Amino acid sequence: MRLPVKHYTIESPLVPVINGEPWSHYEFRYRVKYGTSFGVITSRDTSCRQFLMRTISGPDTDEKIQRVRQLCHDNIVKGIEIYTFEPESYILVSEFMPTTIQHVCRSPKYPNELQLSSILFQVLQGLQFLLRSELFYEQLTCANLLISLSGDVKICEVDSCSRSGSFAAVSRSFSKVVMKLMDKEKNSEAVIGLTRPGDWSSDALSFFSSTTTTSSDFGDLLQHPFLQKRKKEELTWLVHYVLITAHHSRA
Repeated sequence: MRLPVKHYTIESPLVPVINGEPWSHYEFRYRVKYGTSFGVITSRDTSCRQFLMRTISGPDTDEKIQRVRQLCHDNIVKGIEIYTFEPESYILVSEFMPTTIQHVCRSPKYPNELQLSSILFQVLQGLQFLLRSELFYEQLTCANLLISLSGDVKICEVDSCSRSGSFAAVSRSFSKVVMKLMDKEKNSEAVIGLTRPGDWSSDALSFFSSTTTTSSDFGDLLQHPFLQKRKKEELTWLVHYVLITAHHSRA
C-alpha cells in the first residue's frame, strides 16, 4: 500500500526519485557500519561534499520509498536523492553525519547532564513526530541515531518503521537507549535499570524512571524537568571527542 502524499511547502519538497545510477554525480569513498552498512560518497562537483548512501530493497519497497520521500523533520536524517536502476531496489543518498549515539556510548567519557538531556530531547522529538505520522519505530537503537558536528541528533532508517507496531515497543526501545547512555556497561538486552544510579542527579533518575511508565505518547516526557537542562552547544566538543576516542567499525 502506498502512503498518501501529504502537502509540503517549497521548503520541504518530496525527495526526488531519479532513474539511473548515481555514479555520474557521486564518487564512492568508503563503507562504514552504523546500524546498517552505509557507503560514504562525495559529490563530483567542486564542493566535494560528503553524503551517506545505502540500498533500500526487499518487501514493501514502494511503501518504504514513499515514507523516506515524505518524512521531513529536524530530527530525521534528511534524504537528498533516490536513484532507481533495478526492479524493487533503490539507492538513497542522504545528508552526511559523522558518528552515532552508539559511538558516544563506546567512548570513555560519559555525557554530562546538559549533553544527555540535549540528546534525549532531540530523539524524543523525532519519535513523537513519527508517532503523529502513525509510524512506530520499534527497533530504535543507539546505532541508528546519528549526530552531527554541531550537535544535531537525527533518527535514520525510518523506512524500517511500521504502521502496525505498538507504542509500548517504541517506548521500550527508547528506554534502552537512555539506559545505555547512562550506563555503558549494561548490555542492551539486559533488564532495564542502572548499576550506578548514584552517578546521576535526581532529575536524571526521575526521567529514566519515567521512560518505563509512559503509556500513550511522549508528550508528557518531553515536558520533564530534566530535559529543561539541555544545552545543544555542549554536544559540539563531545562529538569531536567521540570521533577521536571511540572505535568506528568498517563494514
